[in-house]
Amino acid sequence: MSEHLRQNKRDGGQTGQGAAASALRASGLWALLSAIVALAGPFGTYDALPLPARLAYWGALIGVAVPVSSLLGLCVDRWLAERPGWVRSIFLSGLFAVIFTPLVYIATLWLQMRGLAQLVPMWQMVLITMLSAQLVCTVRTLMGRSDLPAPSGNAAALPASAPPVPVPVPVPVPRLLERLPVDVRGELVAITVRDHYVDVQTERGTASLLMRLSDAISEVEAVPGAQVHRSHWVAWSAVSGVESARGSVALRLDCGRRIPVSRANRAKLEERGLI
Repeated sequence: MSEHLRQNKRDGGQTGQGAAASALRASGLWALLSAIVALAGPFGTYDALPLPARLAYWGALIGVAVPVSSLLGLCVDRWLAERPGWVRSIFLSGLFAVIFTPLVYIATLWLQMRGLAQLVPMWQMVLITMLSAQLVCTVRTLMGRSDLPAPSGNAAALPASAPPVPVPVPVPVPRLLERLPVDVRGELVAITVRDHYVDVQTERGTASLLMRLSDAISEVEAVPGAQVHRSHWVAWSAVSGVESARGSVALRLDCGRRIPVSRANRAKLEERGLI
């Protein structure tokens, strides 16, 4: 159980590192494209605006373009998963141009009204937007992005001969264990009623919880075990043997404890071949 908890922490740390790396790459892509377009100064902005103003203007537009292209790329990769990478790239560029060109047109028109830009024919604006989308795909490919729109799919990130890497399946933690102190959490052994409490015994110790036995049993979930007495539940993995004396039956646990078995529950032991 402790190994499972350590694995969860490692997985959480790796997930956090992956998210941070993804955000860093997106920021780097935005900064690189903003600098390139600001230095180029399309639509007359090179002559009308100083470099700081061009950086702010095109940085804002590209700040919208990067997440939009990322979202469209995920959709295109799903829709055209069986198509070659270059087909997805062209489709993505055309779709991006249809959606993003109106925004570029409105922004350029706003600057033209203030004498800071020049409108070009719409076909030229669409072409420039498509080429910009292709530039985004190319830069992402060079930056090693395979999870966002790029000319190659996810499979290209691994050699064709590389064997598939098995993905570990996390073992679910019973809800009952989450109620226990951390130092007591371990493999379940038994649950016993004591007044209004239940004593939950694990391989690492025992803790008391204020709840009904039926509620506690409902939270052991996938742990193999059974209620063998109106006051006791046991995990089958903790049973080492069965004792019979004068018509009474009891389970002997690995820890040395004896758990009585009521007559109504002896059939459960018979089903498992214990008696």
